[in-house]
Amino acid sequence: MRPAAAHLADPLAIPIALLATAGLWLLGQPWWLAVPAGIVVLGVHLGSAAWFAKRRPAPPVEGVAADWQKFGLTRKEIEVVPLVARGLPYKQIARMTFNSERTIENHVDHIKKKLDVHSRAEITAFAMRHQLLSPADLGGGPDSPK
Repeated sequence: MRPAAAHLADPLAIPIALLATAGLWLLGQPWWLAVPAGIVVLGVHLGSAAWFAKRRPAPPVEGVAADWQKFGLTRKEIEVVPLVARGLPYKQIARMTFNSERTIENHVDHIKKKLDVHSRAEITAFAMRHQLLSPADLGGGPDSPK
């Protein structure tokens, strides 16, 4: 889900631009410099609001993913574990998660370190032992081919 971008409906956007324009004009700047400066201030305000909106903390995870978090896994690592458990190659996992193969290899390496295991098979065994994967995660759900 994408965060809402900042726009002119922001209750502070127009007052900030007007205050900047009026302040510059009152400080002796000609109107033809004060107005563009106010517009620049408005752009900076909207741009910074959009930048901060993208960096809001993600909502807490629920269910099985929350169980993974107690082992110190990040959201992306939690997303990768079921795909690793299915035995998918790095290349396919990378395509499915819109990452590079190298990024997926890094995620799997981090998962191994955090779970203190040495292989992809051990990641799956760890997940099964701790009941952290559902049958759907392993490809055995209602949508899996028979």
